Amino acid sequence: MNKEVVKSQQIDLLDRLSKESEGNKKADLELYAKVAAFCGFQDQIILEVLGKHALGLKRFLQEIDREHPEFPEWMHSRLSISLLKDVVDTVDVAAYIRNSSNNTVLVDQIKKCQHVQMGYKSMANIDSPSVTLNQTRFLPKDKLELARGMKRTQTVGLRIFYNRGKEVFDSQPNDLMDYARFEDRYKKEIEIAKGRLEPYEKYGLTSMSEVIQASIKELELKSKSEHYMGFNKVSMTSVAAILAKMMGAIYDSGRVYVEMSLWSQKVTAQEKEYAPVLHPWCFVKPHASQKTIDQIERLDALPELSGRAAFDHIWVLLPSFNTERGTGSKQYDRLEIISDLTLIKAEDAVGAVLGDKDGQVYFICYWTRECCA
Repeated sequence: MNKEVVKSQQIDLLDRLSKESEGNKKADLELYAKVAAFCGFQDQIILEVLGKHALGLKRFLQEIDREHPEFPEWMHSRLSISLLKDVVDTVDVAAYIRNSSNNTVLVDQIKKCQHVQMGYKSMANIDSPSVTLNQTRFLPKDKLELARGMKRTQTVGLRIFYNRGKEVFDSQPNDLMDYARFEDRYKKEIEIAKGRLEPYEKYGLTSMSEVIQASIKELELKSKSEHYMGFNKVSMTSVAAILAKMMGAIYDSGRVYVEMSLWSQKVTAQEKEYAPVLHPWCFVKPHASQKTIDQIERLDALPELSGRAAFDHIWVLLPSFNTERGTGSKQYDRLEIISDLTLIKAEDAVGAVLGDKDGQVYFICYWTRECCA
């Protein structure tokens, strides 16, 4: 690993964090009105018409900051406005019937409506972010940190590389700059495809040009789907493997080994098996420099999101060895970080800061010794 190259890349990555991505999130007044109406219904009538899981939706909607610019888009992805309108209208009618005539027969008929049942299924996995720890970016700032603090340290498995062999491990990039913010990993492929398309269009070869156009469209859609606020989606496994390669890892007999001179007299050869660990940002924060804290926490107040959080959780993936760890308690996790950060501070290793949104992971920047306090 060339430390000067990594240092230069890190400066570039941090500089990109200060730039704004294109903001195109719009308010949805109709959605807000329907959500407000739904939250205004009594729990009992929601329970009767939609079932107990719909109460989870109500808890979710009551707890979050509905003015988060991403809320309308996320809500539509889970429950369309037309379906939400049907659900609200159905509950409203049921409430009217129950309050006016106590006609349970009609309420039972309403419960059988197909769109209500569809709504029930759509809402089945939605509940308070403070409980599920999902979609925490929608929480008010005073609750966001508390919810993130409930996450725990976890290991990152490399089984996919062990199962598929050395070729797959070797095929990973030599660094993470292809995943840097505002980079488009598919740009080169798209340009090549467009170059191939030109002669077919020129000579009127319709069939071939349509095939290439379809592939270009697929690449463009894939590129768009893997970007979020300029950040690139990446798997935890790929990040772990790339960091291992940056540190000169050796793939041998289905395992990855990292030779660290710092640990040469402290651990046995068997314990040098590479075993990266994923720490929640709140665990690593006490060991970070103030400059690093300011840079990372800017992601919780992005201007293009009206000063709100971009990610549900922030993770720091640190290199470590396959040693016996504790029970996973909060106290032990915090002590273990000191051991993992020793590698970073000694300039022998490099980690990565990752953003988690809806279970998808995005590369933010490296974690180097300059990040440590």
